Amino acid sequence: MVLLAFLHSQQSLWPELTVYLRGLDPDTLCRIQTIDQRLVEKQEVVSGSFLMNHGINLRLRSDDESTSVTFSKVSD
Repeated sequence: MVLLAFLHSQQSLWPELTVYLRGLDPDTLCRIQTIDQRLVEKQEVVSGSFLMNHGINLRLRSDDESTSVTFSKVSD
């Protein structure tokens, strides 16, 4: 699964963008990888439950900034 995040225009007093994923298996473990250093919390493996309830925080602060994040299921 790939997440593409794009900040159209900066919002004052919003230090980070939180993205909540939906429709995941809560017990599945996912490995997170990014193309840059825009993840606020450096967690490599998280559960589907974490992604749906806590979300991931992205450091997008300027107009038209973007990033991509990949999620790969961790094998049992």
